[in-house]
Amino acid sequence: MSLIGIIGDTQLPAVHPGYLDFCLDMFDEWGGPDNFVHQGDLADMHNQAFHDKHPDMPGPRGEYLETLELVNEWHMYLPKVTVLNSNHDSRAQRVAAKYGLVDEMLTPLHVLWKVPGWTWVDNHIQDGTMFVHGDGAGGGEHPAWNYLKKINDFSVSLGHFHTKAGIKWRMGLLSRRFGMDVGCGVDRLHPAMQYDRKNPIKPVMACAVLKDGIPYHEVMPCGPGETYHRSRFA
Repeated sequence: MSLIGIIGDTQLPAVHPGYLDFCLDMFDEWGGPDNFVHQGDLADMHNQAFHDKHPDMPGPRGEYLETLELVNEWHMYLPKVTVLNSNHDSRAQRVAAKYGLVDEMLTPLHVLWKVPGWTWVDNHIQDGTMFVHGDGAGGGEHPAWNYLKKINDFSVSLGHFHTKAGIKWRMGLLSRRFGMDVGCGVDRLHPAMQYDRKNPIKPVMACAVLKDGIPYHEVMPCGPGETYHRSRFA
């Protein structure tokens, strides 16, 4: 049996305080995956963004140290993870490119975050599924489905689109394909998310597993009175 645990965008430190517990609980309920994929945007890199900085955010070093602590907490529970290259994780490279620095002058992400056993890749193919972050994939109401229609060779698991989540299927005579938008673990109330605060469509807090090539999507119950509400992690 193959079982893959799938983690949505976290954008550390702007992660919901209960998201790690939720993911670990869901993975345990499914019997403990033997592989883990993070859909990308592990870190927010707020201070490396081109948009305005929020005054309540710490400076670059403070954000780095806070993110490092959180990354290492995830690494403690999940020592081996495949992380998809993504737009937020590559913010330092984009800033460097703007000022003429080459990638060789930058610290590789697995060294920056001190996570031996974690690997960053552009995409990851396993059990007939292509895992991709999703920046550059387009969009629409069903981004993973739209991406699936472009490649058509694999099922697709997509991150990046925080407000989209769920599974859409296509059945052929000899094939079975799905497009799954995983959702995320991003805390919309975090100062780094201030730019999206007025969006009436909120992030879908969720993770997923892939069991023998079949996806199962798990939504995080985090409303008032529910198991993973923020008040339980204060």
